Amino acid sequence: MSCWTDGAARQSLEALRKAFPHAAIQGKGLLSTEGVVTIPWSEAGGPIPALDSHFYEFLPREGGAARLVHELEAGGIYAVLLTTGGGLYRYRLGDLVRVTGFAGRTPVLEFLGREDGVSDLRGEKLSPVFVEEVLNRLFPASAKPSFAMVAPVHRRVPFYALYIECEGEREPAFPTGELSAKLDLLLGENPHYAYCRRLGQLLPPRLYRIRRNAGQSYLNRCLALGQRLGGIKSVGFHATGGWEECFEGAFEPEPAVT
Repeated sequence: MSCWTDGAARQSLEALRKAFPHAAIQGKGLLSTEGVVTIPWSEAGGPIPALDSHFYEFLPREGGAARLVHELEAGGIYAVLLTTGGGLYRYRLGDLVRVTGFAGRTPVLEFLGREDGVSDLRGEKLSPVFVEEVLNRLFPASAKPSFAMVAPVHRRVPFYALYIECEGEREPAFPTGELSAKLDLLLGENPHYAYCRRLGQLLPPRLYRIRRNAGQSYLNRCLALGQRLGGIKSVGFHATGGWEECFEGAFEPEPAVT
């Protein structure tokens, strides 16, 4: 079974394996309209650059000069620049990849997510890649919810909500209040977010429990926002607010102030 397995799609991977327990699942790699970046390679344990297809350069996330394929470092996170034989020159795709290992001298590249989609209500600068990594740390592999997404809530003093739907026995490994507090702590590893919280420009995160139909409600809202059905992807972070009006559910009570 060939499908997306990296980035936000990782959230659905466990459920897919349970639905098709006898199928081998192969991640597609990173494919874009402009060109192929990586292709699956089972012997490498992950996708590798399609070296015979295009010319690739990689910009380190922390800044600095572009690097070629043979200059990438293990653990490094890079934005992809693509030059194609059709005339596209040094095009910045807006995708971030991480080097997870090497097949010989060829790096194995994991797609992390998009560079765009940053939420900046009060200067906190939360990005999809950062928040999706937070969600991966927030939930253990054995207790991942069927749907989880962080998004801003626009109030006089705004905050971020964790919209969550749990099916069957997929409950968080710790109580609701603790879940919100841990999310706040992990988001605080972004210094801009932590500064906004210290100044009181952002309230603590809150948990919104979705009773049912999270996936369909998400699709309906994305369509209403102007996305085409074939272009909608599951995400762990959405910079658009107003999702509390879309999902069937309610916010958990605010923690008591002591």
